[in-house]
Amino acid sequence: MTFNPVLKDGQVICLTVYLEKRIVLVIKDSMKVIPGSLGKLAKDLKVETQKDHFPHYFNPIELHGTLDWSGPLPKYNFFESKRTSIIEYNELVKVFKNKPFSISRGESLLY
Repeated sequence: MTFNPVLKDGQVICLTVYLEKRIVLVIKDSMKVIPGSLGKLAKDLKVETQKDHFPHYFNPIELHGTLDWSGPLPKYNFFESKRTSIIEYNELVKVFKNKPFSISRGESLLY
């Protein structure tokens, strides 16, 4: 394998991995390539598929013993506050008022 990094200010912003002469993987650090969040960029460009809110700190295996868990929307402290405001969370509460939040079968696939 060979690697071709692209650097900006001494930090890798893109890394291309080659196997012989064929590209097998390209990794780009969106935090260093674009000035804002991917969610804001998607909204600004009005793309069809939007980056959604997700409880990144919610671990159903640790809390409920299984990844195949569904239940009420996890509490706000399981969401990244930089990505999901309390106002946005309260909107999610309304969406999931009468339907279960499913990590393995629903929301993680949409995210």
